[in-house]
Amino acid sequence: MYLVLVSFRKQYENIFWLIVLRKLKNIFENCFIVL
Repeated sequence: MYLVLVSFRKQYENIFWLIVLRKLKNIFENCFIVL
């Protein structure tokens, strides 16, 4: 049970970071276009 929770948490963190990086990339590209 514990292992399942840990692996699930790792997966969740990976998805979270993917979303964050994608948002940052979009923001950066928008700023770059403005410049």
